[in-house]
Parts: sequence; C-alpha cells; structure tokens
Amino acid sequence: MRNIIIRLVDSNRLYKLPITLVTDLVLFAVILFLSYYIRLGEIQSHFVPQILFLLAVYMPIKLAVFWQFKLYKISYRYFSLYELQDVLKASLLSAGLLTLLSVIFRDLPLMEGYPRSV
Repeated sequence: MRNIIIRLVDSNRLYKLPITLVTDLVLFAVILFLSYYIRLGEIQSHFVPQILFLLAVYMPIKLAVFWQFKLYKISYRYFSLYELQDVLKASLLSAGLLTLLSVIFRDLPLMEGYPRSV
C-alpha cells in the first residue's frame, strides 16, 4: 500500500490534481460529519439528508474558492507565509459563504433543526 501511495505522489503532475481534489472532498465531508457528531453526540437519521444537502452545496463552493485562490497550484515543498495567508483567506471566505448559505436556506423544511454551532 505504501509503495502505491509513493508511486502516485511521485508520478506525473497530471495525477496530483485529481488526487488532491478527491482528498479535499473526503476531508470536507469527514469534517462536516464530525462537526455534527461533536455537536450532537450522535448523528440522528433525520440529520443525514440535511448533511447530504449541505455537502452538495458546500463542496463545489469550497473547491471553487480554493481553485480561485490557486491553492491547487502551490508547491508545498516551497510553502511560505504568503501561501499560508492564501490558505487562511480561502478558508475564511468559504466558511463565510457557508454561513451565508445557512442563513439563506434556514427556512427550507430540510434545514429544520439545523444546529447553528455546526
């Protein structure tokens, strides 16, 4: 398994972007599920459609913001404070957009019981 990962990471740049995008999507999904789990103690069945809806709306926005800040073109081998600022700006902007969307969608029946602390 380790050899496969090393080969993928060391391979052509063509493969690095899809791997990075898939990794980000998985991490975003895990973070959202964990935020519900930490807030509620368990993920009840009536929250699952809400989480899936948020993932469907949030993931493209998060990826678009990260893409706009060119985070997928950064060479992390030469990561500096300027790149760290870009990462922080992109994260704050995407979090702000998620907050804005949660306010916009709060009256949907699907979003009933949405925990604000998530």
